[in-house]
Amino acid sequence: MIGGVQLEAFTTSGGLGTMCDTYLGRVQNLDYKTIRYPGHAKLMNFFFHELLMREDRTRAGEILVYAKPQVNEDVVYVHVAVEGWKGGRLSREEFVRAYYPVEIAGCRWRAISWTTASSLCAVVEMVSNSVLPDKGFIKQEKIPLRVFFKTKNGRRFVCEPGRRCSTR
Repeated sequence: MIGGVQLEAFTTSGGLGTMCDTYLGRVQNLDYKTIRYPGHAKLMNFFFHELLMREDRTRAGEILVYAKPQVNEDVVYVHVAVEGWKGGRLSREEFVRAYYPVEIAGCRWRAISWTTASSLCAVVEMVSNSVLPDKGFIKQEKIPLRVFFKTKNGRRFVCEPGRRCSTR
């Protein structure tokens, strides 16, 4: 339940990148989930696996765009929880935020669009400013969150008074 709305969470691909390898043997449970309305996972499983649309991703995309247009008032929820021993005591830290559509440079951006684009642009800023190396592969877990939040694009994720971003 988020804001009185019932949702379902299920494990999806992506998101974790190299973290499973990086934290192997150090982290007991690491997962990445997508949150949708109840029944979404079951319907998508039927669509892709029972109707065999996984074999024709182009056609699947066309059908979904035709049948279910984009939602302009989407929300991106981020919930990160870390639990473990710290200083001899069991502790838990959480980062919980809800991000909504915003206007950037006179254009309205859906939450999923601007959060994805701003994350990428923040990393490009850090590379451009020599905060991150300009060669080779960079693991997402090696990007310092505090530095990320200080970039022009990373600041969009910081909730400030008067900004439509909810925290729990």
